Amino acid sequence: MKLQAIKTLCVEVGKFAIINTPSGHQWIGNGSAFYPVEGIRLTKESLPALFDLQEKQVREFTLGSYDMDDLTFALEPLAEGRERPLQEEEAFVWSRGELYRVLSGRDGILLINQAYIKPARNKEDRYQFCERDYGVGGSVVAVYGDMLCSALIWPISTKGTEDVMSNLARIAAKPARSIFRAEEKEGVNAESQASMPEEETEA
Repeated sequence: MKLQAIKTLCVEVGKFAIINTPSGHQWIGNGSAFYPVEGIRLTKESLPALFDLQEKQVREFTLGSYDMDDLTFALEPLAEGRERPLQEEEAFVWSRGELYRVLSGRDGILLINQAYIKPARNKEDRYQFCERDYGVGGSVVAVYGDMLCSALIWPISTKGTEDVMSNLARIAAKPARSIFRAEEKEGVNAESQASMPEEETEA
């Protein structure tokens, strides 16, 4: 469990949330991404010491502990129908100061914050992404670095995704242009070569 990486994400939004499941597993996160707890048992009272929070942060941040179901917060892959593989696209999207990873699913595109991958990062930096059902019509992305889930990340809202993709479509519709026109390239190269200093030769 990468404590410093998790702390950074939680401090950014001012929220530390512990998830407790009926099977006894715990997760820790900021409400938009959660990571399995390993080797220790967390309580709301233990968070300030574990994450070295200042008194002001303890007063201002939301520190909570919540009970959730095992279907959403499962370490093991879920049965077919409850979890579906996602295709990782060879593209990232930068929008409003955040970098998003693009995933394609059965019902369209999902965007997840690339920063939320960091606490789940493995040595090979390779992952498998799956879409899990969440609530009524919702979904969450399960990140697998090996056989067990190493992160649960909520994608940005459907409206947010539509806005980002609409902006990309608008940009893509504009014609691309090169720095130099084709007919100028040869002249520019010749001029560049002509202006280069000649090598000095020994007398």
